[in-house]
Amino acid sequence: MMRTLFLYRRALAWGAYAGLLLGSRALVEANMWQHMLLQFPALITGGVWLGHALPARWAAASARYNQLGLTGLVYAAVATSVWMIPRAIDLAVEDWRIDAIKIASLLLTGIALRLSWKAAGRTLQAFFLVSWAMMTVTVGMLYQDSTSRLCSSYLTNDQVWAGYGLVAISGLLVAGWFARVLREFVLTGDATLPKW
Repeated sequence: MMRTLFLYRRALAWGAYAGLLLGSRALVEANMWQHMLLQFPALITGGVWLGHALPARWAAASARYNQLGLTGLVYAAVATSVWMIPRAIDLAVEDWRIDAIKIASLLLTGIALRLSWKAAGRTLQAFFLVSWAMMTVTVGMLYQDSTSRLCSSYLTNDQVWAGYGLVAISGLLVAGWFARVLREFVLTGDATLPKW
């Protein structure tokens, strides 16, 4: 009975989540900063939740092709890079099929991160996170400094705010990761992977 109730609640939560994302597409994608700074993280977070809910045997099977989390982290870096390209953003706004590909790829990014993050260990986590942050900060600064519209679907002011947000998110994620690692080390004196 409890198991059935749990599955029902999970299905209801996922239905509400999917409905919110798909039903609010026009609203969320109306501004570039909302598109990149609200929808993208929401999709990736949803993927992390999905990855947590995967049957253990699926996670074990994927581990054969994801040694040290490398496959998943490389996929996550590439997928997020693609959706920061202005032309890719324009295509996602203009064509619902490209938007569906974007949604699926970012959900898969979350799943990949869930299955890969712990396996990677701190060294690889730091490498990928800092590399991704440097790339994202660079894109954010380009969006801020460009005098022309990089995305035909959005105004120049939108891309400036999106640029500020990308820089801020990158800094916060890196700072949060380092703070978490430092806190674990200070509290336990243990340099192994923190319990995420």
